Amino acid sequence: MYNNYQAINLQRRIVYQSINGVERIKCHIHRVRISAGSLKREACENITFSPAFKNKTWGKKYYTSIMFIHGKNTEKATVHLGRHNPNIPMPLYFIETSHSSPSFLLDLLSMFGSAKMSSVEYALDFYCKSPEAANALFYLLRRYCYFPRWSGKILTYGGEYVGWGDVPAENQVYKVFNKSKKRRNAVKVYERGPDAKKRIKCSKPYWKRKDIDRVRLEFTEKNKGNSCLLSRLGIREFQGFIKSPRFIRVFRNKFEFAVFTGKSLPNEFDDYNSPDKYGCCESFQAEYKAAKLKGINTSRSKVKSQLIPKSFLKRIQKAIRSGEKRWQRDLRKACYQ
Repeated sequence: MYNNYQAINLQRRIVYQSINGVERIKCHIHRVRISAGSLKREACENITFSPAFKNKTWGKKYYTSIMFIHGKNTEKATVHLGRHNPNIPMPLYFIETSHSSPSFLLDLLSMFGSAKMSSVEYALDFYCKSPEAANALFYLLRRYCYFPRWSGKILTYGGEYVGWGDVPAENQVYKVFNKSKKRRNAVKVYERGPDAKKRIKCSKPYWKRKDIDRVRLEFTEKNKGNSCLLSRLGIREFQGFIKSPRFIRVFRNKFEFAVFTGKSLPNEFDDYNSPDKYGCCESFQAEYKAAKLKGINTSRSKVKSQLIPKSFLKRIQKAIRSGEKRWQRDLRKACYQ
């Protein structure tokens, strides 16, 4: 049983070790999904097409086949090919691409000129010094991150989650969902490694502990209803997204490092005992949700953590600004090629 002084020192050590294990932070686009009603195959000479094959994954009743589009720098897009049906208001083409440069997206734009945005995954990658350092940072983000727009179910899965200092054999995933059933969305925090070392188990990707080199914080913005892309960011057309993905505006007020104050809730040095859906504790978001369900005034009890150093917060903001600048630099380079 820790006394208060020991608990404070322990928490300080946890915060310091977790943040000290971060080598660099990178802000980027993980995945882009667009839809289009027409395709001009001859519009871009940098692109090659693979033969179409039968679709055996999602949407196979409408998108009956799939083909791949290959760019000049090993970049690739997956195209789901639909069939014309006036009774089904679905686009003929649904395109998905990951880790793509502005140059490759411009090539896609030349072929799918009328394309509209469907969704974008914005990512903050915290590259860590070791797999154990990634595990420590994962614990810190679960323990401190508060996501104002996400108040639905919370779950942790993957490698068995125990807590600080217990390192599971596989990567862990932490999801916080919104409340909407029609426009389901979740913010994700997960350990991962390079794509080349990704493994598949029960149709889901995972990484062995020795292959983990980062923790990713990921937000998905969808172009539906009153979502951020459509109503606040002004991104609806594919061309507008390429011109500016709005990194800075997307990450603004998305999350903060928070703790509780007062006597009715656990403070920064106490255990968080409210479990998520799969029974994992030590999550600020789960504790916050449980308090609201009990009728506690959480808005007055929530404050920003004083243990998280300002230098770390500045590193995150700098990474977001650098992501915006890097995108604009690569876009200008692509336009002059």
